[in-house]
Amino acid sequence: MTIMNRRGSTLVLVLVAVLILSLIAVSALTQSNTEIGTARNFYQDKNAFYAADAGIQDGINQIKHSGMNPAGVSFSSTFGTQTYYSGTLSDTTPQNVKAFLGFKPPPPVGQSIEMGGELGMTTAGWHLQVSAGRAIGTRNQVRKQLQTVVVTMVAEY
Repeated sequence: MTIMNRRGSTLVLVLVAVLILSLIAVSALTQSNTEIGTARNFYQDKNAFYAADAGIQDGINQIKHSGMNPAGVSFSSTFGTQTYYSGTLSDTTPQNVKAFLGFKPPPPVGQSIEMGGELGMTTAGWHLQVSAGRAIGTRNQVRKQLQTVVVTMVAEY
């Protein structure tokens, strides 16, 4: 074999090696972008969850301070970059807290059933539902909905 027949083979090998390294680099960049998007979605999801949790705490506080009728409690507020409101995800405006009719709730901590009878009061459960949401960009939205039952003492009728 003469030197003339092997001319250019090194160039072909170098081009193949550069092509393989370029494919590896593009794959790493794609994977990195996917990981960044996943982390951003996780962050937004947790933001919405904690905003809804803040709404639950705000609702419980308002029910405690609303006297004998928590049914008038409705709210909408901002927690960080998230907005939370009373009601379901499909509601466009805050909704009043509703009485929970699914079961007879136990007495609040520190009070007995007899104590409620002596005071002419009974326990009532309130279904508190809070939703939080935030639009991300033009197409995505993160939404969370939490619910709890709050037990209060109300006057017997």
